[in-house]
Amino acid sequence: MKRLSILLVAVAGLAAPSSSVRAYDDLTILSDEFDAAHTLTNWQRIYQVEGWGNDVLQQFDINTSRPGRMTMVPYTSSWYAEWRGELTFKTVTGDFIITTVWNLATAQAPALPAHSIPWRESWCVRRVP
Repeated sequence: MKRLSILLVAVAGLAAPSSSVRAYDDLTILSDEFDAAHTLTNWQRIYQVEGWGNDVLQQFDINTSRPGRMTMVPYTSSWYAEWRGELTFKTVTGDFIITTVWNLATAQAPALPAHSIPWRESWCVRRVP
């Protein structure tokens, strides 16, 4: 069984699951419906894991700022040359399904539709570490 990392990469964005999985399976312990603030400790952040010391998020919480959501509010950041944005991840093993809903907004105009935000990027990546 290969080990995989689930990466949530955000330059600006909010993430939340779109459905809930309530039946027990061997991956239930890895599920996160973003409905309990304490599950934030189940996620790792690259700046902490690799000791970079540059936290690029002004705000990072689960089920606190917005019920049922993981909220990531970055300072100005980017993935370019030596600059690095946020990378949040969880390592899982086995077969799995990822279901997400991304809501992107700006701090100045959180109600703007995503297509009108001039610079926005968020990714969900599956990779073998």
